[in-house]
Amino acid sequence: MDDQSPHQPYGQLSSSNEQEKTVLRSPLQNLKDEVQRLAQDAPSGAEIMREVLEVGRLLLEKNAQYGDSALEPIGMMSGADAVEAIDVRLDDKFSRLKRGVNDDPEDVLLDIIGYIVLRRIASNRQEDKNADA
Repeated sequence: MDDQSPHQPYGQLSSSNEQEKTVLRSPLQNLKDEVQRLAQDAPSGAEIMREVLEVGRLLLEKNAQYGDSALEPIGMMSGADAVEAIDVRLDDKFSRLKRGVNDDPEDVLLDIIGYIVLRRIASNRQEDKNADA
């Protein structure tokens, strides 16, 4: 079987035995394995992975603490959808950075990166929702 399974979105397989093993794995595990291989080959791979994982840790901690408040706003004061609400949060973060408000610039940059990741998720959810409609 030469066709790539939808459970294997990344890379080509060299044998049907490898394909059988990969089909049993989750797409998330396949992505993790691919990223680890790329990080080993990239000159700054370890540093990039450390930064990406730090942003991921921050997002997961905040998601556990606050729930999906950024991705599913309750809309008490605004009817903005998630993408627009995240854009407002980004504007606020950029404003603080520009004005030099007393926040640690590194913390603000981490927040900005995190909001950009959340914006991508919100945008993907909207696209999926519109495709289903």
